[in-house]
Amino acid sequence: MHQSPTQHRCVVWCLLETTVKVNAVYFCRPSISMSPADEVTWGQDVSFTCSNSAELQSILKKTSSSFNKTQMSHSNSAAFSIPTVDFDKEGSYQCQYEKIISGQTFSSHLSDSVKLSVTGM
Repeated sequence: MHQSPTQHRCVVWCLLETTVKVNAVYFCRPSISMSPADEVTWGQDVSFTCSNSAELQSILKKTSSSFNKTQMSHSNSAAFSIPTVDFDKEGSYQCQYEKIISGQTFSSHLSDSVKLSVTGM
């Protein structure tokens, strides 16, 4: 079955080195999950899990914000914890991962987003 370009979720980057050697970096789009999955009560802890296809540096980002947390993964997933959430933490979160090759940083596409909704105290 043929997939259209919009259905294909992976991307290939190539890096040409001075020795004319080509390194190809193939990243699949990461996935994200949140626990608890529904609304979170103010003051409660929340955790996000970013999953990818290899041991890479994972980044948790909040949409429309400068917030991000970075963590090196020693498996195909990375867990991020946000203790005692408040209304400032409310919003949509996404994962991304990256790898540095020959001093150049290559990043995956962003994951789908999950929405953190915080209910009253």
